[in-house]
Amino acid sequence: TALVSAAEFVYDNSFAWDGVLQLTHEFYRNAIVRPVPVRWSVINMLRRESGSALAMDLYVYATHRVYELDRPVEVSFKQLRLQLGANYQNTAQGKENFEAEVTEKLARVCALYRQLKVMVTAGKGITIFPSLTSVPKGSNFRYLDEG
Repeated sequence: TALVSAAEFVYDNSFAWDGVLQLTHEFYRNAIVRPVPVRWSVINMLRRESGSALAMDLYVYATHRVYELDRPVEVSFKQLRLQLGANYQNTAQGKENFEAEVTEKLARVCALYRQLKVMVTAGKGITIFPSLTSVPKGSNFRYLDEG
């Protein structure tokens, strides 16, 4: 499924970008029909604690994976790195660093998302088990993080 149907970027030598992305109708429809809600309080906590994009990505990734999971799924570190670790070099050291970071950040994600059942296998990857979703299905999740 294509994500973007059009894009316009303005580059001004300041390393900041200004631009517009137009999502495809198919992607937008899929997001409306099959949403996977996340708790912004968890995202904000992960951002404040570590500033780690990987920690936030792991939380959203795990939330998405367990949403309709009915049996355990194994995800190799290679698969995770291709999806979430583009800034890690494709070297033995880069792979080792990524595995260590995933292991560390996933522990913090689990501390904040206590319903998540996941196991890390050194040198191999992670196994995600059917778990309760971060935001209960059918919730009026818009208001869960207020107050």
